[in-house]
Amino acid sequence: MKTLSQVLDQDALISAPEAAKILTIATQTLSRWRYQGHPHIPYIKIGGIVRYRTNDIKAYIDKHTHQTAELNYKGVARKAVKDAAKAAATGDV
Repeated sequence: MKTLSQVLDQDALISAPEAAKILTIATQTLSRWRYQGHPHIPYIKIGGIVRYRTNDIKAYIDKHTHQTAELNYKGVARKAVKDAAKAAATGDV
């Protein structure tokens, strides 16, 4: 049996239940997303059967991967907080 990483490293077609399992959502949620068009995950319909490309699933996961607040705070956000405090103190708001 292939691992999740091995599956996502291929450009293969997978079923809606397989895609839902990878995304850890219900198959019905994936169906609702297709109907509503949001969030947009490209899919293919062949003979009435919905398939997803593993590369599209991986791209969706990558797009929705965020850094933790702690990493942001120690980096860019910390500078933004300092700049905002300095501007407020000098009246440059």
